[in-house]
Amino acid sequence: MIPFFAYRPSSLAEFVGQDSQLQKISDFLINFKKGKALFLYGPPGTGKTSVIHAFAKEHSYDILELNASDTRKQSDIKDFLSRATGQMSLFGTKKIILLDEVDGLSGTKDRGAATVIASFLKSSSFPIVLTGLNVFDKKLSALKKGSILVEFKSLSVTDIVRILQQTVARAKISIDDTQLKLIARNAAGDVRAALNDLFVFALVQHSDLGDISLRRKTETITNALIKVFKSTDPSLVFGSFDLLDEDLNKIFLWIDKNIPSEYKNSDDLNNAYEVLAHADRFFGRIRRWQYYRFYVYCYTLLSVGIALSKKKRYSSVPAYTQPTRLLRYWQANMQYAKRKAIVEKLASETKTSKKTALHSSFHLLLPVLATDARVQEKLELSSEEIAYLSSCNK
Repeated sequence: MIPFFAYRPSSLAEFVGQDSQLQKISDFLINFKKGKALFLYGPPGTGKTSVIHAFAKEHSYDILELNASDTRKQSDIKDFLSRATGQMSLFGTKKIILLDEVDGLSGTKDRGAATVIASFLKSSSFPIVLTGLNVFDKKLSALKKGSILVEFKSLSVTDIVRILQQTVARAKISIDDTQLKLIARNAAGDVRAALNDLFVFALVQHSDLGDISLRRKTETITNALIKVFKSTDPSLVFGSFDLLDEDLNKIFLWIDKNIPSEYKNSDDLNNAYEVLAHADRFFGRIRRWQYYRFYVYCYTLLSVGIALSKKKRYSSVPAYTQPTRLLRYWQANMQYAKRKAIVEKLASETKTSKKTALHSSFHLLLPVLATDARVQEKLELSSEEIAYLSSCNK
């Protein structure tokens, strides 16, 4: 089965909602004049990237696309834009330069990337389109000044239901409108999330969609693990971790710790760890590339995937233990993650090793780092990193 999110509108007429935004985008691209770029910003899953692909397909444009989550180094971005803005497209057709998720630019590896992009906005003979979640981020100020801003809003439940109805009709599957409304309400304005939930529901077939409706209660990790380890029915397991007030890192640790104590059959054990490995691959892509759409796969694999790894249900009394050693290790890493990121930026700026930056520069410059806005902007410190420095400087 083709994932529903693989379906993209082939024309602007297929879009639901964002009518005024579509008009601004069409006017900019059709009447493009050198000097300004187009910056589409707003919540995820609102169609920012899809609308450019739809326009290009409808009006026979080529698209040269770079995702900031994939290529973040200043030199790579400069090389891409130099080639993209300096060459005609294949067969002389019109082209659009699309820089997706530009607010993913941060840290030491891509320092100066936003400035490089800004230098091309005024001189490009081809329209440059930027997308991001938050255009008001301080590090994007140069891009904001050189762009026409178009805000995309979260879609209403009614709009998302219409999109889901179009999708199931195109995919030639039968799902009741009541179920589509539950999915739409759960998506909170994110079309991509709604399509992912729809895809998972179609795979599970007879799942109870009440499990993925709006959640108002939290559940203990033990109860969630009982559902997963003690059931082979996908409809009972689907959404087991959605009620948890725990992040995905901890869920991984809990499952990894307790699989051997639950699954005694060697084949079941092997299958469960293969599923866990697949889930970890998706989680790695989320961390590296900010592909948040993969969260749905992680949670589905950790619930339905682990549950179906066993051939039959085990009758042993559940006695799940907390992964204390791994959890302490993870918590220690989280505690020093901000300091590590700040030290890396400081080392790059002062042309010293990270070890030197940590043991001398960081502690020596701590009062300045915590209070001087110019230094913070120079190092491109995030609000969380500044808050961490302020707590250390007390």
